[in-house]
Amino acid sequence: KPISILVYGDPSIGKTTFGVGAPKPMIIDLDRGLDRVDERFSGDSVEYMEVDAYEDILEFMQSDEINKYESIVIDTFGKFIDVMFDYLARKTPKLRMYNGQPSQAGWGQIKTVATKFIQDLMKLNKHIIFIAHAKEEKRGEEIITRPDISGASGKELIKEIDLVGFMTNKGGNRTICFEPGDYFTAKNGLGLNGFIEVPQDNSLFSKILDKVQKKRENRKKLREEYDELLSEQDTKLSKVGTPEDLDLLIKELKDQETKIIWGSRLIFWNKIKKLA
Repeated sequence: KPISILVYGDPSIGKTTFGVGAPKPMIIDLDRGLDRVDERFSGDSVEYMEVDAYEDILEFMQSDEINKYESIVIDTFGKFIDVMFDYLARKTPKLRMYNGQPSQAGWGQIKTVATKFIQDLMKLNKHIIFIAHAKEEKRGEEIITRPDISGASGKELIKEIDLVGFMTNKGGNRTICFEPGDYFTAKNGLGLNGFIEVPQDNSLFSKILDKVQKKRENRKKLREEYDELLSEQDTKLSKVGTPEDLDLLIKELKDQETKIIWGSRLIFWNKIKKLA
């Protein structure tokens, strides 16, 4: 199953390089970031499109060409919003104020169109990678680092995707963290642990996929054990014929050695009460 991820951080930290490391990627290069990627990683095998107008992206999304790729990389999402708004304002000029910025109606239209675009991407059954720069905001005396995405579209993106990773330089080593912190935005919808060091060989995306796959396999195994445990409960309840039989089940339920997975103990107790 593919994953969706937003990676953000300071310039030249390796965000675009990370996207290049995804399986069979198409880099939608809105920020000309591919020019700054080490040639070892951006050779002839990496395909990309330089976008001058939103129509270029729409044409690609509606073409059969998209079927060739396993991953779609939007670099950067902040620039994508700019290009998309330019398209909307050309169609409906009143969405742009005299200073060139979106009007209130313009921001609303940006949110609507961006949300639909994100949802359409998710339906493609491909890995989706969004790249963004970082920006700092003051919260009282504290400095908070967030993805540099204008308007509410950034919040909509974070709601839809699996992972949000902050890439930074920590103790001389580049790392990425998906675990939310006090001073930066992150999202860990797939259960990854702590800071992950960024390897020199650009295998980070593969390492993340491996970790996610193991988590999913473990969860699947646990789910099977959980279903089996509930089935055993039903079998035991079906054999209850007297109040004494029920007392024995209650005693078993209170036994600290009784196997528990998620809410299985509470479910068993509710079944016993109903039968009683």
